[in-house]
Amino acid sequence: MDTSPSRTAPDTVVLIHGFWVTPRSWEHWKRHFEAKGYTVLAPAYPGFEVEVEALRADPTPIEQL
Repeated sequence: MDTSPSRTAPDTVVLIHGFWVTPRSWEHWKRHFEAKGYTVLAPAYPGFEVEVEALRADPTPIEQL
């Protein structure tokens, strides 16, 4: 009986954006990897959960960073 852990290819891609951008910067890559069957996670940096236009209009959520 084989008790070794099964070896499978990764099925999830995690995309991490840099400071002063939002997860929207990954929108094309997210679609690319999802089309290939991957689960794609592109979490927002705390305070950057809104669209960039909203941050430009009201930067108070991130002004202390």
